Amino acid sequence: MQLDQRSLRLLQEIISSPNVKYGDLERKLTLSRRQIQYDLEKINDWLSQKNLPLIHYDRHHGFRIDQSLMQTVAELDSFQSKEKYILSDEERVRFVLLLLLAKKEDLSLLHFSSALQVSRNTALNDIKKAKTLAGEYGIDLLYTRKEGYTLNGLEWNKRRLLGSLVRTSLAHENGAWLLGQALGTDFKWVAIVRQELEQIEHQLRVRYTDERLAELSYEIVYIMIRIRMGHRLVWPESDWHEVVSTPEYEAIKKLAQTLQLEDEGDSTELAYFALQLLTTNIVDTGNELDSHSKRLMSQSIQMIEEFEKHACVVLQEKEKLARQIFQHLRPAYFRVKFGLELENPLRDLILKEHGELHHLVKKAMKPFYQLVGRPVSDDESAYVTMHFGSWLRRQGTELSFRPKAVVVCPKGIAISKMLLKELREMFPDILFLDSLSVREFYRSSFSYDIVFSTVFVRTEAPLFIVNPIIDVDEKQRVCKEVTRVLYGITQAELNVPALIELIGQYADIRDDEGLAKALHRYFKSSYKKRLVRKEKDKPVLDQLITEETVQLVDEVENWQDAIRIASKPLLQNGSIEPLYVDAMIRSIQETGPYVVITPKVAIPHARPEEGVNMLSMSLLRLKKSVLFGENKPVHLVIVLAATDDESHLRALAQLTELLSQEENIDQLIQSEEISDVMKLIHHYSKGE
Repeated sequence: MQLDQRSLRLLQEIISSPNVKYGDLERKLTLSRRQIQYDLEKINDWLSQKNLPLIHYDRHHGFRIDQSLMQTVAELDSFQSKEKYILSDEERVRFVLLLLLAKKEDLSLLHFSSALQVSRNTALNDIKKAKTLAGEYGIDLLYTRKEGYTLNGLEWNKRRLLGSLVRTSLAHENGAWLLGQALGTDFKWVAIVRQELEQIEHQLRVRYTDERLAELSYEIVYIMIRIRMGHRLVWPESDWHEVVSTPEYEAIKKLAQTLQLEDEGDSTELAYFALQLLTTNIVDTGNELDSHSKRLMSQSIQMIEEFEKHACVVLQEKEKLARQIFQHLRPAYFRVKFGLELENPLRDLILKEHGELHHLVKKAMKPFYQLVGRPVSDDESAYVTMHFGSWLRRQGTELSFRPKAVVVCPKGIAISKMLLKELREMFPDILFLDSLSVREFYRSSFSYDIVFSTVFVRTEAPLFIVNPIIDVDEKQRVCKEVTRVLYGITQAELNVPALIELIGQYADIRDDEGLAKALHRYFKSSYKKRLVRKEKDKPVLDQLITEETVQLVDEVENWQDAIRIASKPLLQNGSIEPLYVDAMIRSIQETGPYVVITPKVAIPHARPEEGVNMLSMSLLRLKKSVLFGENKPVHLVIVLAATDDESHLRALAQLTELLSQEENIDQLIQSEEISDVMKLIHHYSKGE
């Protein structure tokens, strides 16, 4: 007996969320109660045939699942049987292109119709869609009677298409099977290549992510087939000389020998294989840096200094942060330089929820842009934003005797770190040690009490299955489950009737039904507010720089007086203490005029604990400039008093945008009325 796709999906949902209720399943799977009960009967029949524990449902606690069942089902090949699997429309299109990229013979319409198990008309329609997708990479899908269907275009573009197809396929449930089907008998090479890549890890003393290791194994086998069929890469040596000088180039030579390419392959193909390693994210192993890596490490340090200057914050443990950013910059350098940038699945979320932080990070990345000599996409800069964001949140974290947890996620470093950050915010009472790949988890010597994972893993500790990207509903589910397992507290649905009865003992209730609805709305919205941090709560620029905090002065005696005068409005309204003014002056005396962030503009600031009572800003306009250092004349002194590392970022991003235009700076300097200054401030304070 085989389970159909609908039953398989239901089984996956139940195992992922044992405490899920029927109503939740009906909404998520768009099934009726009767359909779910029918499928559950089929699942239990299937489990019975496998001599596995059955699944039972309790209306108070949800589905009761034996722990051994969760582990056994995840390991069963038949759990995702592919023998009678029917490809989706999207999978058929990818399959057409994979067959063409790995083809060893002429492919006709009959070949595709048979391989896809569809009619000739459907196969023709799939080929048309495949032609459109290939066109996005500058490749044309052509047909001739002599050669059948072929892909026409640069080999470089075909390999870019191949990389995208592999990544997209492996991101789906049946992706590995689909890739293997297109390879045919050459599928045996995938395991061989993976072993060789793990040997390269050992040789280079690096660790690639589980996700990328799987992708590389398939990509290299497909490329091996293409090389053997005479599809060589045309790549001028002047473009890849930088790759040849890397340890990855030397390490890849043994892989080429294993693939029996030493006679057919050449330096160009070896350089391309090495480039795939160079563009792959790795886990930091503390290796000694080569000359190129030292330059990128220097870039990381410079980037942190630029971020501190633009964000007006002081980051702790900068050496550790620099090493973390370097681990991303090294592969990012080669990805950007050779046009192989990855799509960041969290990009839109980062830009929407952390837009002001991303804006400041991009400004801090300017030295990296200059080094690589090409524009950097938002996908790449969003990854760097995640590193800075997580570092800001971890500042001040102290170890304690809290329950210890690890997070297991094979999806790559960025998503793992994002998930780790989310879970830390959700459970401040739990000490999260680290995020690990599946291989690292099984090899780790961590002492932990809890495991959060996006996939099933074998462990004696309580295991909580979570999605890589956690939305509000998922947060509620996970919070309930963790609270129940760790603390023995069942967060049942809110008992509104009992609450109304209690209220009625002390007050007269005029509308029971209306009060019940209001209570439901209140507790639901209150719970969501606790879970979701609203970036829009951060003040905008004109909420901090107001008419009361702007001063227009002709000249001052020196830069110290400029800071004192600029601080007066904030001292008068109680936002800062006099010691904060002294701290700003002392900071510049000790470290130099770092506060001059752009010609004619200085933003003096100090640490929150040095006398800040309230988040605030003030602006002093000087007609005659004052020197803050040699060749650093300043007309605009903008005092920033921040209460933490984040609440001022939205306003600061708007101010940075305003100051990025030289004409805006000149307009502020030439202003004769405070209203002229505020007009420009208001303009840049509007919604982003």
